[in-house]
Amino acid sequence: MSLQTVTLSGFPVVITRKKIKHIHLRICPPDGALRLSAPLHISLGTIEKFITHKQSWIEKAIVKVKTKKMITAPEYKSGERHYFLGQVYTLRITEATGKSRVILLDDNVMEIQVKNTTSSEQMEKILTAWYRKRLKELIPGLLYTWEPAMGVQALEWGVKRMKTRWGSCNTKKKRIWLNLELIKRPATCLEYILVHELTHLLEPSHNAHFYALMDSYIPDWRNADKLLKEFGDNTR
Repeated sequence: MSLQTVTLSGFPVVITRKKIKHIHLRICPPDGALRLSAPLHISLGTIEKFITHKQSWIEKAIVKVKTKKMITAPEYKSGERHYFLGQVYTLRITEATGKSRVILLDDNVMEIQVKNTTSSEQMEKILTAWYRKRLKELIPGLLYTWEPAMGVQALEWGVKRMKTRWGSCNTKKKRIWLNLELIKRPATCLEYILVHELTHLLEPSHNAHFYALMDSYIPDWRNADKLLKEFGDNTR
């Protein structure tokens, strides 16, 4: 793998060459830096043509990234807003003498019951563990529905935090990973990403065949993709 920084079509671009089949471009916050992954054999001229072709989109994406408000890191204090399956909940911290736990109340309150000596860092771990458990509870049911419908099977699956992707699929090992942040998004987004990754077991590339399969399984997947992008700051 090699790394170089060049200016193409007026844009500074950090290029990483890898053993991949297609060019992948990312516009990175907070300053809209361009990072591009390219196959080993692709020439610099071909990469520049790719950048030129996407110039209008790049300019708009850079503006969007630069003007996007920075999200303040949660302090895990009562009154904060937190999300679960697309719904907004008001955080309430209450004192408890027993084991720490998270519960959802009818009035859209997310209550964390902890000892009064619990730090914000500890509360973050408690809530993250709760999110992870809830997401892992939802995935088996979706797999039970979609694997036989699609004629595929994921031999392994897991949940982890990802900075730039909502999911990933290792087609050789038939293993999929789902981003922990999906538990905060609407349930339709989770289903869409899971089907997206399962579809890679039938078609590894994002080509016409892949999207035709997606259209056949989830005809409104584009709406789910749009909702996912509008709802939060993470990008696939």
